[in-house]
Amino acid sequence: MFNFDGGRRAAENAASTYRGAIVATLSLVGAALVLGSLVAWSITRSLLRRLGGEPATAAAVAQAMAAGDLAGDIPLRRGD
Repeated sequence: MFNFDGGRRAAENAASTYRGAIVATLSLVGAALVLGSLVAWSITRSLLRRLGGEPATAAAVAQAMAAGDLAGDIPLRRGD
């Protein structure tokens, strides 16, 4: 009279689909985090190369120059 076997199969199918969706979602979130980290690292590296040094060092040199100390050393790297 009642189709209990069909209901059980449908419930198992739904549970399996749910687990698959959770795995896919977590995988995509993990991949997005890794990709975002790589992009952020690449942007930071590119900016530091263009600045030619550490931002804190550049700020210290700029502050010293603003204070009137024009004789201070500016650390350079090869290619600067």
